[in-house]
Amino acid sequence: MAGLVYVNGNLLTQDPGRPRAEALAVDDGRIVAVGSRADVEPAVRPGTRFVDLGGRTLVPGFNDAHAHAWKLGQLLTGVLDVRGVDSLAALQHALRTFASRRPESAWLQARGYNEALMKERRQPTRADLDAAAADRPVFLTRVCGHAAVANSRALELAGVGAATEPPSGGRLERGPDGQPTGLLYETAMGLVS
Repeated sequence: MAGLVYVNGNLLTQDPGRPRAEALAVDDGRIVAVGSRADVEPAVRPGTRFVDLGGRTLVPGFNDAHAHAWKLGQLLTGVLDVRGVDSLAALQHALRTFASRRPESAWLQARGYNEALMKERRQPTRADLDAAAADRPVFLTRVCGHAAVANSRALELAGVGAATEPPSGGRLERGPDGQPTGLLYETAMGLVS
């Protein structure tokens, strides 16, 4: 039985077998019937509330527990997408190609690397990025968005060196010599980005 029925609508069901419907019955937050008005009638009970959609479109709730839509938008506006990169050599090649196509851009930004999918199974470092574009600042964000790597030029421009302390909630990875490796975690990413 339904406590709420939507009728006279253009419902997008996301079901390839029946992509559209005109009515939807809901009870206690759960869909109990979808289809034509006749299809949902058996779910109607005394006290069921009706909402006439007047031909408007109703879509399913798109729930994502952890999305940053603006970051996805960046991939469409001048940020190199490196999600498919499977090795450091491929990453360096992608950065070199990107740099050659964007001579007007001082900074090179890339997003989406995942060291777990790369042949070397390790995080890239500033030295790896320097090998691709030492003369321009490079900032590469991990697929999760909670870690990044900056090359030497980017660290220099940001004033990040051996004496730099990470902000609260962040981590700045250092090599045996005490110098930053380029890896920045959480709030430390803000030192460069």
